[in-house]
Amino acid sequence: MLMRKDAGRGGPRSPVQIDLALQGGGSHGAFTWGVLDRLLEEPWLKIEAISGTSAGAMNGAVLVSGYMEGGPEGARAALDAYWGRVADAARFSPIQRSPLDRLLNRWSLDTSPGYLMMDLMSRVVSPYSLNPFGHNPISDILEKSIDFAHLGEASIKLFITATNILAALTGSASGGLTIALDALGGTYLQRAAEIGMDPALLHRVAVIGSGTLDSLPHNGAVVTLLAVCGTSHKDSYKDIFIVAIGGALVALAVVIVLGTLVGSF
Repeated sequence: MLMRKDAGRGGPRSPVQIDLALQGGGSHGAFTWGVLDRLLEEPWLKIEAISGTSAGAMNGAVLVSGYMEGGPEGARAALDAYWGRVADAARFSPIQRSPLDRLLNRWSLDTSPGYLMMDLMSRVVSPYSLNPFGHNPISDILEKSIDFAHLGEASIKLFITATNILAALTGSASGGLTIALDALGGTYLQRAAEIGMDPALLHRVAVIGSGTLDSLPHNGAVVTLLAVCGTSHKDSYKDIFIVAIGGALVALAVVIVLGTLVGSF
């Protein structure tokens, strides 16, 4: 991996430039924080670029912002402060492990009443109806943790991508949507306000858009389905493509046209 022979035994390592690709997922993001902290301790590792998704994008942006202010130690301090704020914000969240899970030492939300309720509501009600005042705690945390005004001037390059392309890359509609809205949600809302677009319509288009290319061959559900059914991509993927991707693309086009003509519906 990053091993390199020293010029002499016990001598300093030659600098090595690395690029980092940071995955999404809340617990993965917290784990990645620890990995980044360890990497930043090594003076011979020079981070040239970071690409990230969801929690990975946030880790990357916080690291780059902190690095601008104080180099590797500034980046470590910024990540520590960011995850401290995340922990404080989640302290009184209703989405917690159930008492039974805590008793059995299970680190899962599968039986959490708060999580199950929010998961159900998110499938049938627009987030803008559930959250009419637009409260976004992660947005407040990011504002305190990242110098967005100067992020583009950093020596470390930062790459973040969005919506159906992200869904295609991750093989997950929810993954692509989460990444897009976490990284660009504020920009989307600002642009929607400028052109008079209802945020509910914006969300509807984003949700359908994330479900267009998520079922490419590497999608975990597709791979599992074919394995369970004892068939192969060669024999069955054409039908999956027509139903899961072709139909979704048509639906997306229809919603965009209707939204353009009549607004939110």
